[in-house]
Amino acid sequence: MSTDRFKAVTGLRIAQVGHLWVAFSPLSGETTLLNDEAAAVLELIGGQALTQQQLCKQLAADTGQDEPQLASVLDGCWGRLMESGLVDRVSEGLAEPVNAAW
Repeated sequence: MSTDRFKAVTGLRIAQVGHLWVAFSPLSGETTLLNDEAAAVLELIGGQALTQQQLCKQLAADTGQDEPQLASVLDGCWGRLMESGLVDRVSEGLAEPVNAAW
């Protein structure tokens, strides 16, 4: 997945509710409960398409955490974020994001 880029879906809405976060996906029509880390990822990528490496560099600069450790956490998150309709994966050579036909 090193050349894959990830971006938040168009129209994604994120809001803090108490100590947690919620995100509404216009693709799925559902609202998903998020922890702080997932909300931070969605806010950082926003509408721009970033590689996991670029995102880890930004997160490491913001949090002081180790990039490889952040990468291992993100490896387990992308599938859930895409299944929830919150993130699109844009692969090299594809004109459309993977979830665009949802």
